[in-house]
Amino acid sequence: MVFSSPNGRFRLPDPGASPGSRRDSQWAELKNTELGVGIAGLFDRLHKIDELIDYSALLLRIGQPPMHGKLDIRWYRKHDGRPNTPALVRWFSTGTGRSYTRTVTRFHPDMVGAGLVDFPNRQLVTDVILNFKSLTAERESIIECLNRISRVSKLSSSKNEGRADDTSADLLVIHEAIVQNLQVAGYDVDRRFHPKVVWRFEDLDTPLPSSA
Repeated sequence: MVFSSPNGRFRLPDPGASPGSRRDSQWAELKNTELGVGIAGLFDRLHKIDELIDYSALLLRIGQPPMHGKLDIRWYRKHDGRPNTPALVRWFSTGTGRSYTRTVTRFHPDMVGAGLVDFPNRQLVTDVILNFKSLTAERESIIECLNRISRVSKLSSSKNEGRADDTSADLLVIHEAIVQNLQVAGYDVDRRFHPKVVWRFEDLDTPLPSSA
């Protein structure tokens, strides 16, 4: 930043390409590459996993007869704001025409077609359940990853809330003092460099007039 003498026009060098434009472009590129696509990809994967879990539930229902101890997949609603959770269950009959389910905490292949001597889909149903367990493990991992991102975002927002506004106000005061000091010293400051609420480097794109 160079100025020669009082009463001369205060000028900045030709700024060339706007750093603000370059920065916005970089953020756009980042959003469309590693960070943005990565997070969006996690949600896409969750959606796909949920569809596969529903498909697995369908295969369990059509692959087993309506029997005591039939294996199934059910979704349970969480009341703490977390996503609904799928669980492997077994259906039991009370003998009075009513039925109920119990969550399977530890699966064993012997549960498939229990009590049936000749059950042709035993291995296939077992494979569906093993795939379901793999899907739920991946699902939980993705949800935990998104929860960590959410916690970091909330912590950052909480700690820095209002900081940018305070800094903006401080810089505006400094800007006013800078221009005032130059004017008092006899420098003619171009009006585009006078203090204003919104300050962007794009304001420098238009060449300055020649020195007075």
